[in-house]
Amino acid sequence: MAALARRRMRYGDKSLVAGFILDFVVEPEHRSFFPALLLQKELLRHGKETYAVVFGMPAERAEAVVRRAGYRCVGQMVRLVRVLRSRAFLSRFLPGWLSGILGPAIDHTLLATASLHGLLNSGYAWEWRDRPDADFDALWERVTPAQTLIGVRDSAFLTWRFVESPLHAHRFFTVVSKADRKLVAYAVCHVDAEAMHVADFLADPGAPGAGRRLWLDLSSEAYRMGHRSLSVEFLGNEDVRRQMDALGMVKREERPLYAAFETRPELSSPSNWYLTDADMDG
Repeated sequence: MAALARRRMRYGDKSLVAGFILDFVVEPEHRSFFPALLLQKELLRHGKETYAVVFGMPAERAEAVVRRAGYRCVGQMVRLVRVLRSRAFLSRFLPGWLSGILGPAIDHTLLATASLHGLLNSGYAWEWRDRPDADFDALWERVTPAQTLIGVRDSAFLTWRFVESPLHAHRFFTVVSKADRKLVAYAVCHVDAEAMHVADFLADPGAPGAGRRLWLDLSSEAYRMGHRSLSVEFLGNEDVRRQMDALGMVKREERPLYAAFETRPELSSPSNWYLTDADMDG
């Protein structure tokens, strides 16, 4: 069995529908290479006839089949983690008494950095929201990165994907302009044990420093709430990755993105994609 799900997306200022590889299951007694390859080739043929782009993240054991079927590996979806409570991490390498001293010092440096940035970039404020509204639609309309394939992020999609999700209770961490209360960035968050996970995020490229302010303020808030770490999965523009790298978010795991496209060769570069957990199963 194999299935494709529809994904409403935008490429620059043009709307399109993509096919997402939702499932790929072969019964154990038929898991020779040929039946699996035949299934994927037929799915891809249908996908090319129906959608502008077909993409997915197959399990490691399915990668060879997907490649032979005609998909190409575009890049890696990377899980980035920012350690917020350093003591537990340092105790793996240092004596307990030393990690007990250094851990809080490192953690408070994070807060001081965020506070300093807030003073230098005081035109923004943050707040939590329970659900998206018209402000999210306005932000979505302003975000039209050229030659970038991104899933629709309007309030209707965000409500369906996160507010109505039976899997997690999500909240929306938002950054707004103090001058006009305009929404300039958001992160959709849920908590698992002592970790905060960002399932989706978006920042207005026309609002200077909004993306960096989002991650700094969210890191500080997650720390104040008692969480041990902050994590996100992302594939996309290197400038966005550099913002997170500069905040001390480090790579933990990665998953390959495979895609098929004929009319947009530029999509062979991960920099021309924008993917988060919002674009995966759900």
